[in-house]
Amino acid sequence: MKRVLIYACMTLSTFASGQVATVAKNSSFAERLYVGGGFDLSIQPTFYVIGASPSLGVMLTKTSSIGTGITYKYLGDRLSSQGMHIYGYRFFARQNLFAQLFAYAEFESLSYELYINVPNSERYWESAFYMGGGWYQPITDKVGFAVIGLYNFRHRFSSNLSPWRFRAGFTYSLF
Repeated sequence: MKRVLIYACMTLSTFASGQVATVAKNSSFAERLYVGGGFDLSIQPTFYVIGASPSLGVMLTKTSSIGTGITYKYLGDRLSSQGMHIYGYRFFARQNLFAQLFAYAEFESLSYELYINVPNSERYWESAFYMGGGWYQPITDKVGFAVIGLYNFRHRFSSNLSPWRFRAGFTYSLF
C-alpha cells in the first residue's frame, strides 16, 4: 500500500522544464540560463503530498536546451499521522519542434523510505526515464508557461499506476 502511495505522489506533480522563447545567436552563457520548476500539492483522503522541484537549464541553440534539477516531497499518511521525505535529482533535454511545441526527455531518480517512519527503514532509489512533449506559451520575453505529457519507459507494469505523467509550470530567463 505504501508503495502505491509513493507512486501516486510521483504522478501528482506540477512542474515545467521550459525555456525562453528565443535567444540571440551571440548570447553569452549567462544569457542562455533559465530557471523553472514547480510545486507539488495533493490532498487525498488517506495521504497528502507537499513538495518543490526547481530546475536550471541552458539554451544550447535557438531550439534546444539541457538542464538539471532537484526534487523534494513530503508524503504524509493522514491515517497514521506519519510521513516520509522523498528527494532526488533529474537531467533533461528539450528540442523545440514548431513555434510552441517541443519534444522532451528526462531521467529522474527519487529516494524514499521502504516503510513510513519505521526505525532503520532502508531508503530505496526509483529511477524513471520519461519521453514526451509539450506546449510552451511565452507570457513575456523572460517568463513562460509549459504543459508537458510524458511516458515513463522504466514503468513496472506490475504496479496499478499509469506510466503517464502530466506536468505544468512556469519558467524564467535569468538575464
